[in-house]
Parts: sequence; C-alpha cells; structure tokens
Amino acid sequence: MPTRLLSQRDVALALAGVDALRTTEQALRAHGTGDAVMPAKVGLDLSRSGRPNWMNSMPGYLPELGVAGLKWAGGFVENPRRFGLPYIMAILVLLDPDTGRVLAVLEAGTITSARTGAATAVAAKWLAVPDAARVGLVGAGAQARTSLAHLVRVRPIREVRVFDAAPGAADRFCDEMASVAPAADLRVVPSVADAVARADVVVTATWADEPLVDADDLAPTAFVASLGSHQELAPAVVLEADKVVCDHWEQCTHRGELERLVAEGRFTRRDLWAELGDVVAGKVAGREPGDGRIVASLVGMATEDVALGKAVYDRAVELGLGTEFAFV
Repeated sequence: MPTRLLSQRDVALALAGVDALRTTEQALRAHGTGDAVMPAKVGLDLSRSGRPNWMNSMPGYLPELGVAGLKWAGGFVENPRRFGLPYIMAILVLLDPDTGRVLAVLEAGTITSARTGAATAVAAKWLAVPDAARVGLVGAGAQARTSLAHLVRVRPIREVRVFDAAPGAADRFCDEMASVAPAADLRVVPSVADAVARADVVVTATWADEPLVDADDLAPTAFVASLGSHQELAPAVVLEADKVVCDHWEQCTHRGELERLVAEGRFTRRDLWAELGDVVAGKVAGREPGDGRIVASLVGMATEDVALGKAVYDRAVELGLGTEFAFV
C-alpha cells in the first residue's frame, strides 16, 4: 500500500481545489460535538541554537473523516531574511486509524497558513458584527493573506488597513491581495493604532511577544482575532472584552494571547465565554445583540490540519500529484 509524498508545490496545486473554509469549520464543529480527539500540542524549545526558534508536535484524530495525523511544525524567525525560507516550517503525516498505514507525508507550512486564515474567518462569521466592512491587519505575512482571503467570503469587506514593522511588507501585501479582495480599498498605514482604528475586524498575526494593540484604539464592537504564538494585545483588550473565545482552552493556557494572563491568575476558565467549536456547533451563542468587543485567541489545532490535509491528499490523488513509495 503506497504512501504519497506531497511537496509544497503539490500541496498548493491540490489546495486550489479544496474549500479550506468549509473544511476548517467542519473540524471545529467536530470539537463542539465531541467527535474529535486531540491532546494539547507539545512544544520543543530550540532557543539553545542562539535563535528563538521552536517546534510543536500536534496529533489529532477525526473519526468522521477516518483519518488521524501528526503535524510537526515550528517557527524560525531568521528564515525569511537570511535563508529565503518561510517563517513556518512544517510537515504533516496522515495515518489510516485502522492499520496505522501512512497515507501521506505533506509539506504543511502551506496547510498551516490556509487553515489559520480559514479559522480566522470562521471565528469572524460567528463573532463579528454582521455588516463588518473594515479590517485592520497587524502583520502582513502569510497568515494575514489567508485571513483576508477567507474574510471576504464571510463579511462584506470594503476597507483594509495594513501595518507591518518590516519595510515594504505591507506594500507587497496590498499589491498581492488586490485581486483577492477587489471590492476592498487596501491601504498601508504607519502604525498599529492607525490599522485598528474604527475596524470591525482586527487580526494580529506577528512574531511579537509584547502588547501591540491598545484597548483605547479599538472600536466599541470590534472583533479581535489574535493568531500569534505569544501576547499581541494589551491586557485590557482581553480583560475588558464582553466575550473571550479560544479555539482550545488547554492549549491557550500555555501559549498565545491568554498564556500570561492565565499564569498571573488574571484570567481563568470561568472568564472564557466558549471554545470556538462549541459556538460553531450551536452549543453556545456567538455574537448576540448588544455585545461589544469580542476577542478570539486562535493558537491553531491539529484537527484543523488533519482535516485540511486529508482534503488536500484526496485532491492530490485525483490529480495524480506527488510521488508514491512504500514505507512497509
């Protein structure tokens, strides 16, 4: 029984024929209905290399899809500047849960970006104001690109303000995304405050480990999605929000936006409105009339990767992409 090896190019070609938004929402719904198995990711600190690099081991199982998998992914901060490589480096191994046979080994940085952007849009679908038209992006990398590409499918986006600390990054973003969001006015702005001011949807997707967004700069009914591995929002943004949602509580207690607040005892499980899967499954309300700011901490889940990886694998088989070989 062959295993299929799929390169970054193979994954990108197959992904073009996959609905990442629908697939990611399906994975989130499975968590809400209890039809997913996923322990919290395990982190590996690589900082002894002299750089703040890291890797995560992320297993997940979706019985409904008949697939299990493991993503091995990490962030390498000097890759874009020094080596011409993506910040996120990752592979995904898909398994047949009945036999343990390796179905496929996929380049997973592309999948990570796609499912992260899709999860952002799923969260906005349930938590942003229905007429959300203005987006503020803090960070103009791959995850900001996929976030905007999916946000335009769930809300009538007409205005996008982009800030990135790297010279030229926001300009490149606007040039490349003009065809993806043709109805939106994309503009580069000189500060984080300018990006988030009056925005209905705010997305932070950076390498930062410091508060970038202040509560005073946000609109009263803003939906804020924090995608970074560390803190990107001032504590007041979270603590003063009407609702705080996360994708996976156990993971969010030791990484991402909530980590420090949890460690300091300033935010507990009782303060959390819901996990996103419970909202998608209809067990808990999302945005309700009268809600003000809503914050979502989305650190990423292996089941999202497995679901999207399985869809990519199936499409690759249809197209004859990749290389087949036998492990056993």
